[in-house]
Order: sequence, then structure tokens, then C-alpha cells
Amino acid sequence: MTLYIDAELDYGEGALVTDPHKVDFILKTYNVHENRKKKPVMFHAGRYVVLYEFSIPENSERIVFFDSIISIEKNVNRFLDSFPPDLIRGFKITQDKIIAKGAEYLESVELQISNPSI
Repeated sequence: MTLYIDAELDYGEGALVTDPHKVDFILKTYNVHENRKKKPVMFHAGRYVVLYEFSIPENSERIVFFDSIISIEKNVNRFLDSFPPDLIRGFKITQDKIIAKGAEYLESVELQISNPSI
């Protein structure tokens, strides 16, 4: 499956989606749209740990895809600067679930920068 993104993260570690139509499509595809705008939601898609966030002051949504091969231990300061401890624990749990799924699952999602109309 190909998912369309708006930008890649630095160092090829993942991607960002801010387009509301793309966000909506991804959340519905993975059946996590029910918790929308209530709290951050973390799930997995292929090799990616996916984080959905909603900003009340800005009234905006975003999805961040993190490549599951990222080492939390090697990047601990970046993670601590960006996320509260409960999301870091959630990342590690989700990362372990992805690894347990095997190689075929890792390649089941491809990210592509594009501006299609969804």
C-alpha cells in the first residue's frame, strides 16, 4: 500500500502529513479515527510507528511516521525533547510489535511525497 505524505523528516527517519484530507484517509484506513482530536494516537503501518496529534490552539492535525529502525537509546535526547515519557514508552511498545510481525509486514507500506486529491 502506498500512503501519500507531505514531507520527509531529516535523515530519512520518517515523514510528516499535515494535509487534513490525507490525515483523515490514513486514520480511516487504520481504523483509528474514533479517538481523533481527543488525545495522541499511536499505531503501526508497515515498518512505521505512526503518531497522530491534534493541536487545539492551532486547530490543526498531523501525522508523523517514524521508521521503526530508529534507536530510541541512540536518540534519547531528541525523543525526550519532543515527546512526553508515556509516548516514548508507546513508541517502544509499537516498535516491538512491528519487529515481531516479520520482514513481509515491514515492506507492506510505502510512503510517497505527493499531492494527490484524496
